[in-house]
Amino acid sequence: MITDDAIKAVYKKLIPAVSAVPVYQYARPANCIDPAYFVINALPIGSGILQKCIINVNAYCDDVAPGVPDSLLLATMTNLIISTLDQATAESSDIFFFYQQQNVYRGEELKDHYSNMRFEIRLLNN
Repeated sequence: MITDDAIKAVYKKLIPAVSAVPVYQYARPANCIDPAYFVINALPIGSGILQKCIINVNAYCDDVAPGVPDSLLLATMTNLIISTLDQATAESSDIFFFYQQQNVYRGEELKDHYSNMRFEIRLLNN
């Protein structure tokens, strides 16, 4: 498997749970005007029978006022992702998601904030 496979696996698990909010792979589109959305990206994937990869799921939302994050929406989006991937691990026999850490950051354009969630994903390379 390659990094793209890991991103697609996460995407496939998230789409049913977050259908009301757009989910993008790698980066948001340049013309994105959504007030809230998710972006999935990854660090390099290892080789071998049991492959490991770090996946980032970022939950973005517009600020409620200049420089003031929508903390309630960020927390809701964060908890949804963590619980969805926890459930996916419980139901799987070939892909496992291990929650590592989370933090909120101010967005590059300074009009939004995002919650960065980091997961280790383990895939059986059959």
